[in-house]
Amino acid sequence: MFSQRRNRETISSNDPETPLGLYLGVDFDISEARYSWKEPWLTRKAEGKVNEADLMALMNPQLNVAIETVIEQREVKLGRIKSYCFLFMSNSLGSHRLRSLVTGLRTIVVQSFRTHDVPEWIGRCVASVQKWTASEHFEYRMMGDELFNLVPDWYRAKAGRHVTVVTDLARLVLIRRFLDEGFGRVIWIDADVIVFDPSALKINLDCSYAYCREIWVKRNSRAGLITAHKVNNSACLFLNDSAALAHLDEYIDTCKSMIVRLTKVRDHTEVGTKFLTSLNRERPLHFIPGFGLLSPTILRAVLDCDRGVLSEFVQLQGDTIGAANLCNFLRGSEAGVTDEMFSAVIDRLVDSGVSLFSGPFSVGR
Repeated sequence: MFSQRRNRETISSNDPETPLGLYLGVDFDISEARYSWKEPWLTRKAEGKVNEADLMALMNPQLNVAIETVIEQREVKLGRIKSYCFLFMSNSLGSHRLRSLVTGLRTIVVQSFRTHDVPEWIGRCVASVQKWTASEHFEYRMMGDELFNLVPDWYRAKAGRHVTVVTDLARLVLIRRFLDEGFGRVIWIDADVIVFDPSALKINLDCSYAYCREIWVKRNSRAGLITAHKVNNSACLFLNDSAALAHLDEYIDTCKSMIVRLTKVRDHTEVGTKFLTSLNRERPLHFIPGFGLLSPTILRAVLDCDRGVLSEFVQLQGDTIGAANLCNFLRGSEAGVTDEMFSAVIDRLVDSGVSLFSGPFSVGR
């Protein structure tokens, strides 16, 4: 399962064995396997009634033949060989169980922001993601405006002033490239996301790809609340498996086909939130727990400690928020959101965000 050579052979022959070597970005060859036999097989072997080959043949059709299996493997990497030892207490582990035992999933967290005129609060957001990434022992990459070079010129011209439309495609292409390089998992997090409660971020999901749940809240003319359930890509996760790769390729093609058909791009969420929300109605998507988005109404509720508004928001969110997308696109808009306001929100979240966004919750997907 951990040999990339064997993985490629099983894929070409349509063998159902899970290609964990390619999936996890590791490459091991088995150098030796040793077994500790259970009774009565241990005694029968000692008496000469069965031999090693007989017992190994029994391991497939029968349980409780071996009490443990010790596998010594050699890491194949850039011409260097390292030895490792794996011990399994049973020979009946399913692939999903084995997957949960592997801790070597090579993961990279990716972000992007321009290198000039960076608001102070954006710097704090990026630093919080970098700190969380380091605590998880993930790799990290920050991209500048060179990210846009991943998008065709005609697409960039068609998007016009809607930079988000360009970023939405560029992030997908970049994620695909990292997976092609051999990473087992790629996580994208927007630069305007602040991590204030790392314990709430749970990324060990049993799914190939996932996005961010968005609960957009605003006030109506009678001071009541209007809410909309959406999906956005401010935080998204992709594993290096066939389902994620197929989804990525389809999404990349969809971005291009949607923009080429438009006479003019009028909505900055055209291939991001708008598309994903529509897709979620047709084919329900998975969400990364712990990530949320704060609309202007919620930003002000955080500053005002408005428990009534925040309580309703928390119930709709369905899980504990530990990382919040602050929506940089609101800067200088008619919503009246300023850099000073973003900084104040970060201060409040860092100081008391855990209590502001506490449950109970009704669990969503």
